[in-house]
Amino acid sequence: SSGAVIEAFGTRDEMLGEGRFLGRGGRDKIELESIKGGDGLGSAARSHAIGQGGWDILKAAVQLATLKGGNGKDTLVLEFGTATLVGGNHADDFIVDNGFWDISGTAAQGSANARGRITDFNVTESDEFIFATVDGTMSAGEAPQRESLADRFGAGDMETLADFVDDGLTHRFWDNAWGNAVFRRFGTDGEGRSYDEKVIVRGVTLAEIDRADVVLQDYHADTYEFF
Repeated sequence: SSGAVIEAFGTRDEMLGEGRFLGRGGRDKIELESIKGGDGLGSAARSHAIGQGGWDILKAAVQLATLKGGNGKDTLVLEFGTATLVGGNHADDFIVDNGFWDISGTAAQGSANARGRITDFNVTESDEFIFATVDGTMSAGEAPQRESLADRFGAGDMETLADFVDDGLTHRFWDNAWGNAVFRRFGTDGEGRSYDEKVIVRGVTLAEIDRADVVLQDYHADTYEFF
């Protein structure tokens, strides 16, 4: 669908396009993405992916979007564009994956950076923030490789973690003037893919976020739908 209002009442429904999509039954998959061809950036109007039943997968790959989970564990993925991310109740995964749109190393999706705002990252509900990365050295079908920042750098909070570079990608973390944690990743990896991501975690400081809840996750491009 494109520019439509779509509502699904069953479970495991799949919806793709621009506009407003509402999944009521749970375990739905909603991808906000232009299907009109061209550069894939789509309309400048805001699109919505809303999952009410829980355990939904919501993705943003349009210029302007809102992803909103409901009850249960949801997965919210920001690929490119500007998006507001609302997890809802229970433990949720917030994923940035800007490099997926540069699989060929040519930035084909047209200077499509990712800018997000998480409104309800809950440090008491085991929410996770995940930097996802395409890894061409992995085999198709191979399970994603996950490593938390606590595993890599030792236990602690994000405030005490220094900025670092991983495979050519710079990772930076700071609190802005309003006391919100900011996560930033940018650069070009060893396979020539470009990443440009910045996410503000509203209402939470770096000191409140455990390193164990921030994850580096690699996957093969052909198994992108591992979410």
